[in-house]
Amino acid sequence: MPHTDDCPRGRSQHLTRGSLFKNHVAKVYVFDSIRHGTAEEILSRASAAHQLEVPYTKVSKHQWREYFGLPVMSVTAVANYYGLKISELEHHILKKTTYAGGLFESGMLVLRDAALESAQRMGHTPERPQGCVLLPPRAVLSLCLSLPAVPAVAATVNALWEYVLAEKLNESTSADWYYTCNQHIQIECDRRINKQLLIKSLAQAKKRNLYPYIQHFGHQNCSQAWVSLFTYKGEFPPPRGSFYVEKQDWFDRVSHLSLWR
Repeated sequence: MPHTDDCPRGRSQHLTRGSLFKNHVAKVYVFDSIRHGTAEEILSRASAAHQLEVPYTKVSKHQWREYFGLPVMSVTAVANYYGLKISELEHHILKKTTYAGGLFESGMLVLRDAALESAQRMGHTPERPQGCVLLPPRAVLSLCLSLPAVPAVAATVNALWEYVLAEKLNESTSADWYYTCNQHIQIECDRRINKQLLIKSLAQAKKRNLYPYIQHFGHQNCSQAWVSLFTYKGEFPPPRGSFYVEKQDWFDRVSHLSLWR
């Protein structure tokens, strides 16, 4: 299981607020410590702080919906949270970047075909031709480092930095960032799953509310992906080194949750 080095090294430095915007590996390091539950708490604190500053701007919790137990926002809900136009988000959601530190690593879901039909039955509405885009807490949070500095974005960045200070992540050095960033494990899928077992695995994953997380471990037609998912005991998204990585573009990643009902 070779490690994939997609985090080229630079000169040694300490973590600062500015490095979250300027240094890719610093961002990867910080977000690797954040699970969805923590991200949701950070967003909640940011929303409360923003409402104190601008009392008549309300971002209510009803904007979170569930997809197999996972809190998610639609693109419209995320735009409302940040006080931006949808068009100001689309570039960051649709752009082709490396998996490392990107929205897919933070759990973004793009549902098409049979997966889209299932999501629609849950009340989710596709807003883009590419499918139904759903962003869980860490993906919503990670966007704050890429968006214009409007008040809600600034409040979210402040809440994120407060988390960094509370967890003493600011005491890390670039050596820590690169170590974390290069924990990718690339697994070649050498054992395809048969259709009958795939159907059973899908049913089990949905029953256990694990279905949204299969994309962290690989393709649905890969046996190793399901084994990794069902044996993983931690919170989601998993830390680097616990999941499957491969070189692929945006539309390849979209297909991961589109194969079967």
